[in-house]
Amino acid sequence: MSHSGIDCFAEQPLKTGESLMVSMVTFKVDGMSCNGCSGKLQSALSSVPGVSSAQVTLDPGQAAVQYDEQKVTPITLQHVVEDVGFDVIA
Repeated sequence: MSHSGIDCFAEQPLKTGESLMVSMVTFKVDGMSCNGCSGKLQSALSSVPGVSSAQVTLDPGQAAVQYDEQKVTPITLQHVVEDVGFDVIA
């Protein structure tokens, strides 16, 4: 799905409720070279309010994040990846 003209991840709604919309987004991540890198990114994503889970893998380099759409957006999550020092690739 495209956000701000960037095709970089897949977004899937998982569950709807009266006050909860949970979705999953997967980012392709470049620049991670060790388990410490992936662990650092996973911790950063997990600490974002509205994120219910984050799984980061080194090979392939990606981050899968389950989040509440009413509390956080995919663009915000992308910025977290970038702020930690990695690139989101298309």
